[in-house]
Amino acid sequence: ATSRRVYEPTILRARTQCYTDRDYKLINLPLELSGLHALRSADLDYDSEADKLLRFALKRASRVYIIYQAKAQRLPFWLQGFKHEATLQVEIETPGGLSPFLVYSRDFPEGSFAIGGAHAKGYAGIVFLNYLMAVKPL
Repeated sequence: ATSRRVYEPTILRARTQCYTDRDYKLINLPLELSGLHALRSADLDYDSEADKLLRFALKRASRVYIIYQAKAQRLPFWLQGFKHEATLQVEIETPGGLSPFLVYSRDFPEGSFAIGGAHAKGYAGIVFLNYLMAVKPL
């Protein structure tokens, strides 16, 4: 991450910690996402306006899932090219209760890529938790 905060690889599983800097847990996780390789992000990057917050490399063509808090009125431009997976929803348990997240996907070829922050250009709303990313090889 360009923020220099800690991000680490993980496997998506219900009832596991989803951020490197918060003790919040994934509660409701669709079976379709369970077991995927993912990135445990830093929640304190939730307000990043960076165009290229996160750089990643794929060794093969893959579907990238972004699990993004359901409080945005408008998605950042970098996420607008992703497909909303209307049948998939995730909930994260925080001290304030369960917070709903929507799931977006996009197919990428092998190679290196960058995605922006949750508050990057185009964003509007009240997102106060960072997104999660998961990958499924095609």
